[in-house]
Amino acid sequence: MDDSTPNEIDVRTLTTHQVTPDGSAICLNIENSGGRPIALRLPSFCVEQLLMTLPHLLSKALQARYGDESMRVVFPLGNWRLEAAASASAWTAEPAVLRAIRRASILR
Repeated sequence: MDDSTPNEIDVRTLTTHQVTPDGSAICLNIENSGGRPIALRLPSFCVEQLLMTLPHLLSKALQARYGDESMRVVFPLGNWRLEAAASASAWTAEPAVLRAIRRASILR
């Protein structure tokens, strides 16, 4: 195996997880398919990238698994809030969400 071939880890389960005291990284403790414990340490920026990527990848996996392009991953919404960003003109929600909120506010 040359250096350009990535090492693959077949994960059996996620066992525990931690955040570093300074918040700069997280550690995912996993068990591989052979039962060996492995720790995967990720810097926070990689976790942000994963959060943006995993829902899409999971939807693609479901579509491939069931042969149905309409399959989507959905998550329950316990609660939510809309926050203004540092700039008064910037919001942390999608434009369509903001339009819906404005319409709902007008209707009240």
